[in-house]
Amino acid sequence: MIYRNMKIVEIFKTNVSTEKEAPETTRSLLRLYPIYKINFDLEDEENILRVETPPIWLSL
Repeated sequence: MIYRNMKIVEIFKTNVSTEKEAPETTRSLLRLYPIYKINFDLEDEENILRVETPPIWLSL
């Protein structure tokens, strides 16, 4: 059995489009998921939200 330290990164297309909305939304999400890393890429045409989980151990 192999154990791997893995993190999960999820990418979402959003309708968050302003520099004001992004930090407000990030703060709201971090209240729900305080150990996640959350950021926006508003330079991307799809206003990407990136959510990264902390490392988890998986048995493969």
